[in-house]
Amino acid sequence: MRQLSKKKYYALVFIPVVFCLIAGCVAHYQSEHSPIEYEFNLAEPFEPKASLVVILDASASMGEFYKNELKIKRATRLLQKMNDHLLALAPPINFSFITIGRTLWPFQMKTEVIIPLQKYEHNAFDQAIHQVRWTGGKTPLASAITSLYAPLSKTSEPLALLVISDAEDLEESPVFSAENLKLRFLDRLCIHTIQVGNREDGTRTLQKISIVSDCGMFRTIDDLNEDFTIKQFVMHMVPYSSNENAPVSQDNLQASPERSSNIGDQEQSPFQADTWDETRTGECINLK
Repeated sequence: MRQLSKKKYYALVFIPVVFCLIAGCVAHYQSEHSPIEYEFNLAEPFEPKASLVVILDASASMGEFYKNELKIKRATRLLQKMNDHLLALAPPINFSFITIGRTLWPFQMKTEVIIPLQKYEHNAFDQAIHQVRWTGGKTPLASAITSLYAPLSKTSEPLALLVISDAEDLEESPVFSAENLKLRFLDRLCIHTIQVGNREDGTRTLQKISIVSDCGMFRTIDDLNEDFTIKQFVMHMVPYSSNENAPVSQDNLQASPERSSNIGDQEQSPFQADTWDETRTGECINLK
């Protein structure tokens, strides 16, 4: 009996103590995380001021050498620099990253949406750049531009399209696709092009694409061989920027065809960060 009464005594003492401890913890948690605080910590809906789409050519011709370096290697280095400047500008934009190319297998990748249209994030773009692969095949640039109809039709903000390519070995002319895209989105759309290489046919094609929109720019990759010129290009390319110094006047940026044709004589830029791994040649990327 005495042992039983002791057990009841300990139980009567222990249970209230545990209850008080639990109640105290709950009260402390509620005081630190009140409903008002939760309400203020809720993320506000993102309303982009613009949308930027980047199309990177990863076809067979981009695996060729230009000035003793793979074209696609130079392109990814430039993209990394541009991404860093986007981070500095901190534009409230939506962003999409697409690679194009075709492997030897007929049903494999032709146009790969690496980053679908979503809020721009520096780290996500940086990761995608580091994992870009050369896919081979022809350049389906026309179909890639046409594929933008559906996602961009859901937008209402200003639009910018950047094409980085050598514009060689095209499956079909992308100029007609660019013209149709411009007719669909009118003054909301600016199309910019960067040529990786110096072949005259590629220059003509990319220049024609850029002049489809009055606000478009054409550059060769050698044009963007300094940090300042890259920054100026990015500031003009983004339709909206929180930086008070942007946008930049297009009159100060538009490259003339004469200047562009002689750009190949300039020295190559020693980019700081190397994002290319030679062992990845021929692989396909899939970040979905």
